[in-house]
Amino acid sequence: MFRKNSRHLPIPLTSHVDELPEPLRKRLRNSWAETFYQQFFCRLDETPFEVLYADMPSRPNVPVNVLVALEFLKAANGQLTELQAEFEAEMAALQAKIDPLTEPLETLSLKPKKTDIQVQLVTLAWLPFWQDDKGALTAAW
Repeated sequence: MFRKNSRHLPIPLTSHVDELPEPLRKRLRNSWAETFYQQFFCRLDETPFEVLYADMPSRPNVPVNVLVALEFLKAANGQLTELQAEFEAEMAALQAKIDPLTEPLETLSLKPKKTDIQVQLVTLAWLPFWQDDKGALTAAW
């Protein structure tokens, strides 16, 4: 059953950031959107895209800036994909180059010197066994 919610109203899509409630403005400032705005939108040279702007007064530049930003992100994502593929190819080449299973081994014989040998412990163990006529051994302890 539908019941109209009158406790809160949605924010209009065309509203300005200053019209947002303070908690939402704070959340927006702390998100990636603020950094993207500062690092991309504020640096965007709009001159090459001036043919896309409306000739009459309208909401200035926002739709065009969003489209340009999306194209930029799409291109950057493509570059990231290319760099990732290049990185993986280089890693595979390095792993093949240093694979210990394919490394050739050589025999190196070392002759010990008397000065390199140190006897630290000498022990003797004796375990007596009885041997019967058939040759079977039985522990004698």
